[in-house]
Amino acid sequence: MVKLIIIADDFTGALDTAVQFASEGANTKVVVDSKYQLSQINEDVEVLVINAESRHLSADEAYKAVHRIVEQAVSLGIPNIFKKTDSALRGNIGSEMTAVVDASKKSVLHFIPAFPQMKRTTKNGVHFIDGVPVHESVFGKDPFEPVKNSMVADIIREQSDIKLINVSESSDAFEVKDPAILIYDAGTESKLSEIVDGLYVENQTLLIAGCAGLASVLSKKLSFRNAGEKNPIICNSLLVVCGSLNPITVAQLDYAEKNGFNRVHLTTKQRMMDNYLETADSGLAVMTWMDAFRNNDKCILDSQDPTGGLADQAYLKENNLSINDVRMKISTNMGKIIKRLLEEGLDSAIMITGGDTLMGFINQTDIKEITPIEDVVSGTVLFTIEFEGRTIQILSKSGGFGDEKLLITLAERMFANRKEIAHAR
Repeated sequence: MVKLIIIADDFTGALDTAVQFASEGANTKVVVDSKYQLSQINEDVEVLVINAESRHLSADEAYKAVHRIVEQAVSLGIPNIFKKTDSALRGNIGSEMTAVVDASKKSVLHFIPAFPQMKRTTKNGVHFIDGVPVHESVFGKDPFEPVKNSMVADIIREQSDIKLINVSESSDAFEVKDPAILIYDAGTESKLSEIVDGLYVENQTLLIAGCAGLASVLSKKLSFRNAGEKNPIICNSLLVVCGSLNPITVAQLDYAEKNGFNRVHLTTKQRMMDNYLETADSGLAVMTWMDAFRNNDKCILDSQDPTGGLADQAYLKENNLSINDVRMKISTNMGKIIKRLLEEGLDSAIMITGGDTLMGFINQTDIKEITPIEDVVSGTVLFTIEFEGRTIQILSKSGGFGDEKLLITLAERMFANRKEIAHAR
């Protein structure tokens, strides 16, 4: 029986949250289709995660998508509803949380936006990234969806007129009868745990919202049939596919290249031309990429313009493309390239950075359900898919997560058992 439903606004967010419960032994299903009928759920599933894919919808469309899912969850008697939000407060935060309150017909949703493990904290209702108010951080400069406020309530009010209450201490969370969102301060993981301890009561309905940091705490409060069971990761090579323009990701790629990763830059046409893989010169390019990946156990396939943007700007002008067109074309074409590499026999774990790129790949393969495995490095999720009779390991990371050494650390974790196997032989 489903104990918890999680509604995410993008695919990486769905995975970040789902893996917290899978790691605790929960039978967890992640569904890609936002119109999935919850009545189809297998009775063995304990945690169901739905990717509403609402990050880039209008506020009204996002409200409707979330409202539809929550209505179904309530009708099926699912006791706990978790609205997964972006840890930098991007997306349709206000409209989606309001939809949860409206569709559930409950009076209060508890919103704990902090992710202390990633140095994302909330104090006096203000959200911080590495100690900097979020609108002054790298997320305030996001080329697609910049965060313009740091006061959480102000961000919610951009899309909702629901009552908002800031909670600095757990004792401030008094009984509220009118529909409202309670916004909690938190600066440490222990504070998150304290808040959840005060809110979660088994077999009672709970409406809660937050990011993967909150999920990691909540996952330890619920009990699951297979708690404690975990299989070792076996991985012999790693390919990082970059579809993110986030400067944090750029720094990670640069550091990895300086420390042993082989880096392949795609040309502007290779990542923006809709039918590139059907052109005459694509066969040689794919063969060159495959040779590089077979001969190096740590590789990067990079979608960023190595000319510093000059080639991209010329292509955009020539083809009359907007910045949003670029985002969609890169995510779709990178998805096509990953699929082609797998069809050519690529035998690597594949890390995909950027939620749009990950979704672009999933759409190309027509995969509807995936199996989360574990959080290999905080914010980097390992899951598996079935592709042409093979089980493929995929890792996902949101563009803004991690320090510059993340890819080095990730490779060490993924390869740890490879060394043991080689030694045993």
